[in-house]
Amino acid sequence: VMADSLMLAKLGLKNRDICCFMYHRQMMMLPGYVNHIREEMREEDCAICWCNTPAATVKLLEKYEIDLNPKIITRNEWFAPLLLFPQFVEDFKINDIDVLFSIQKKLAEWKEIHNAHLQSFTTLTEDQSND
Repeated sequence: VMADSLMLAKLGLKNRDICCFMYHRQMMMLPGYVNHIREEMREEDCAICWCNTPAATVKLLEKYEIDLNPKIITRNEWFAPLLLFPQFVEDFKINDIDVLFSIQKKLAEWKEIHNAHLQSFTTLTEDQSND
């Protein structure tokens, strides 16, 4: 994954775009993802995936008390799933290691939520193959 992000950076992609690529690549590699897209996606499927706009992301950041600048979120069109990848740190210019640690700790909760969502694709695929 790190090699992929380095390659994308060398190609000239911005950090936000690298995170976007990594998120969508991860999702598309899941068995059953295409079938899932064809179904109606409900809010409760994944709170992280659901926050696919800067405004929704700012609200989620507030809910989890994550100290990321909402102006940067809005101006650079960051959304929640992209913040699961470490490349975002550079754009927010987080120099204080304690602040960074606090943010990463809270984002770990997001990763758990999202990983549970990813597991549902595997379960969905296994269930469909048993039918």
